[in-house]
Amino acid sequence: MTKLEITPNTKIFELLQVHPQLEEKLIEWAPIFEKLRNPFLKRTIARVTSLNQAAQVSNMPVAELVNRLRAEVGQEPLRMNVEQKSSLEPPYWFKSGTIVRSIDARPMLERGEHPIGLVLQEVESLKEGEILELITGFVPAPLIEKVEAKGCHSWMLQRAGEFKNYFCRKN
Repeated sequence: MTKLEITPNTKIFELLQVHPQLEEKLIEWAPIFEKLRNPFLKRTIARVTSLNQAAQVSNMPVAELVNRLRAEVGQEPLRMNVEQKSSLEPPYWFKSGTIVRSIDARPMLERGEHPIGLVLQEVESLKEGEILELITGFVPAPLIEKVEAKGCHSWMLQRAGEFKNYFCRKN
């Protein structure tokens, strides 16, 4: 079996390829990981999602997630100094009246489609100050990183299993 050192940058797909028994542990620790049972999400989202991003999704400190996984496979704990960014207060650029488009990605994902192409297309068409709303059933951390890399602000609001992600072109 391949030796894989588990770190915050380890991709979930890679982790589960080497240690498939950890899927049940992830689901036990954070029910949001139940989505890993969906073969499409496991093949697509898990390939690009790091443990750092997964920790954000599960509202678990990344050090705790990584070290729990390491303990399960007999690796020594890592010492980490990692901050998670979160904010309940809307950022200065967020004004609900400037939401120009809303995409509910949940039905797309249930059909096995990934919304990244549509989201990136919509982000490209945003004018300064305009906001795109993306609704998902989980934190789409890799997608958020791609949108931020395109020069956009992002903010997320979570309520009862619904994640509203807002993207606004930076000035």
